[in-house]
Amino acid sequence: MLRSFRDNDANGNGVQDEIPVILYEDDMLYSPFGLWGNAWGLHIDGWNEGFYPDADGKMQFDWIDPRAKEVLTFVAKLYEEKLLDQEFATRDYDSVMSMINQGMVGVITDWVSYATQESAVSGIRDAGWPDAKYTVVMPPEGKNGYKTHLTTRNSTGGHWGISRDCQNPADAMKLLDYIYASPEGILYTNYGIEGMSYTMENGKPKFMDFVKNNPELGWQDALFSIGAMPNVPYITQAEVFKDANSENAEMLDVINKIQAYVQIPMPIIMPTDEEAERLDALMADIETYRTEMIFSFAMGKTSLDKWDEYVSTMKSINIDEVLQIKQNQYDRFNK
Repeated sequence: MLRSFRDNDANGNGVQDEIPVILYEDDMLYSPFGLWGNAWGLHIDGWNEGFYPDADGKMQFDWIDPRAKEVLTFVAKLYEEKLLDQEFATRDYDSVMSMINQGMVGVITDWVSYATQESAVSGIRDAGWPDAKYTVVMPPEGKNGYKTHLTTRNSTGGHWGISRDCQNPADAMKLLDYIYASPEGILYTNYGIEGMSYTMENGKPKFMDFVKNNPELGWQDALFSIGAMPNVPYITQAEVFKDANSENAEMLDVINKIQAYVQIPMPIIMPTDEEAERLDALMADIETYRTEMIFSFAMGKTSLDKWDEYVSTMKSINIDEVLQIKQNQYDRFNK
């Protein structure tokens, strides 16, 4: 499919300027490593960052797993054949959107909800492709019989705190409690304003046309416009996405199919002061070296024959000590 995008003038402009697959570098979440790593059963995406327990509960660092070498071999092949964007290592989100709106992109990776937004296609339609749309496909399956997985988010997406400079910490805490822990706050953050964005039917909220059939905003942007789905910790509900797309049979089918691939991420575990200090010291060198080498491998600058040397260097900069700290945290969490 990617070769067809590259070779057959998919945008019809008479120029071979198509980028078969484009991604943007965002903490490894949308990078080709994390996404295709799923097909090898690895956890090298932005949610897990390579750390994940095996079936016996023993913590692993998947960036030194032999399967990661296979992923990099695959990505390097895509890069060499110009099937992967040649600027993927530095491509930011705005640049990706610019390429899409110029009709140059075949495949992107993003949230499934993005494909339902009018804003996602308005730019490319305005640029001369009035029938442009996104078709959501299932993730490619891997080798050796592994079906692949998609890592979901943790329920709150991260840690949140109140600044020492906050002049009203009690009020700030009340706000977080309201949004995160009260039935009223949870309803508001997910559904918005009763009578405007939803109605109650048989004790359950149901979206109105302001959300489900908003030609200008799309369902998610409509909720953003009235303060729902805020950028603070709140409990997301799968029912919200299903309800917002209840009249979109294609999207509902996608939602149901994706469930088979979903896997929970590593839990967010608060470190002790000593753990935090040691991890900060160790991970700085590990992350710098990892990023340098995987991009170098993927772009053909370093031969994958040097994989064992890469793993040995990881050992020398104390990845085993990091794994022991992560193991202690995980065991503590499970208890």
